[in-house]
Amino acid sequence: MKLQVINDLIHKLTLKKDFRRVEELLKMKVDTTAPEIKDFKALIVGRYVYFNMTILNEDKNSFNKVEYNDNSGSRWNSLCTSLKNNNCYKKVYFRTGVHNIIVRATDDAGNSDTEIINVNIV
Repeated sequence: MKLQVINDLIHKLTLKKDFRRVEELLKMKVDTTAPEIKDFKALIVGRYVYFNMTILNEDKNSFNKVEYNDNSGSRWNSLCTSLKNNNCYKKVYFRTGVHNIIVRATDDAGNSDTEIINVNIV
């Protein structure tokens, strides 16, 4: 997923002090680049799914988390809150049945990338 990067944003700030108006121009960088899920694998062994993926993020300091959602519920469950060599690896137990699983990697700015898999646990 590619998003445009906005390098510099000009923002007007108006301050009032002693009934005078002071306007300053500020430059700020806005992170609009989503982390990228690469080499996504989900191995099913019995009732366990072994998630393994690489997370690429332009700003390595802004990685936030990888989480999953099972069957479009309202609850997101944590897979990884830190990465080892840009990798997220986690074993998750699922009940029997068909599961539509959404995996989402998010950075501190709220940008995200997703992968969707369907598994049948027997």
